[in-house]
Amino acid sequence: LMKRITGVGFRVDTVPPQSAKPVSESLVGDFSLLTEGFGTNALVHLLFEVVRTVPEAAVLIEEPEIHLHPKAQADLASVLVEEAKLNDKQIMMTTHSEHVVGRLLTLVAEGELSPEDLAIYSFEKDERGVCSASEIEVTDRGQVSRGLKGFFETDMDEMRRYVEALRAKA
Repeated sequence: LMKRITGVGFRVDTVPPQSAKPVSESLVGDFSLLTEGFGTNALVHLLFEVVRTVPEAAVLIEEPEIHLHPKAQADLASVLVEEAKLNDKQIMMTTHSEHVVGRLLTLVAEGELSPEDLAIYSFEKDERGVCSASEIEVTDRGQVSRGLKGFFETDMDEMRRYVEALRAKA
């Protein structure tokens, strides 16, 4: 699973008499997992917990995207969906990652994930600081009703500003 997400494999070597050494496997050789970034280390623990959870269990994950490359964030979403489907697990997670949300919506559009199997909630505070949750409807085309406030438009705004800056220099 690690290799599909980060491009780096993972194994645990036994070290006599009763110890273990976590090893990352890359194209250029094997290294101690300690030489990998924080995101890869956290991902090892996350995937271990998700995989070892019994079938039909609920798995709660808070912001699994932290310290991961954007592509790894999206690939992690795919792996979590596969694990949920394969072992009938219910995965609930909080995320601020448009890459995770985007991949989930893409999986719905591709027919790999049913809109009924994906629930997206938006949490907002009102002027008094009271938080409320509202469910965002997902269509079978992976589209969301009312949009996702704070998601996607930041990248679009940055790209627009970048293109405008390039035009101004032309």
